[in-house]
Amino acid sequence: DDQNRGLEVYREVSSVLQGETLGCALDRIRTYSGAEVLNGLLPDRVCVWILEDLVSDPGWNEEWWILADDGSVESVAVDDFTRSVCERRFSWNDCLRRPKADSWCLRGFLAAIVDKKNIATLADRYRSEITFKSADIARYREGHWLQRHCDDFEQRCFGLVWFLSRGWRPGFGGELIVAGDAGATCEIPPRGGDVAVIALGSGSYHQVRSVRSGDWQRYSVAAHYGRRVN
Repeated sequence: DDQNRGLEVYREVSSVLQGETLGCALDRIRTYSGAEVLNGLLPDRVCVWILEDLVSDPGWNEEWWILADDGSVESVAVDDFTRSVCERRFSWNDCLRRPKADSWCLRGFLAAIVDKKNIATLADRYRSEITFKSADIARYREGHWLQRHCDDFEQRCFGLVWFLSRGWRPGFGGELIVAGDAGATCEIPPRGGDVAVIALGSGSYHQVRSVRSGDWQRYSVAAHYGRRVN
């Protein structure tokens, strides 16, 4: 049943978080501002189960964000977003802030990414004491995008972007683009089952290219981890 599937999702995601593949990527990412792409870490059935919860959830809200004068971002109404100059427009996508209580597979996934044992394993691989900061559950439909920016706040160190949508093809858009302080750029296709490990903080920038397909939608969860603030 759904609850048993949720437990299986929790175990599978925990296995990924404690696994050698992700651990080696974290060990590499701590030395430079860039990205590592790990292909096919999530089994197909796990992606399908989580995606079913996401697609059926009625709690999605379309959000428009602009850059404020002090460099922060603020949520605005669509009319204010449209009237703002292009340089001030920060993002346009759908967000899920509070999943349904009976979304067992999604909740199994979220439980794994905040699990203390899993975070301790990530910290050991990253060679620094870290804590969970936040998770962004996002859907990008045709025309949606995220502007290039730097997550230089909350003492963030790295992010894990879990791609869940199957069927992506070149030309659909929605790529995650990561640029490090050395000028190298990594363009990551949002293929379901893949995980992107990206450096966060000063010197590392990322963005999401506009989705161009009217038939395909980009579902992802970005989990952020950083140094503990006493």
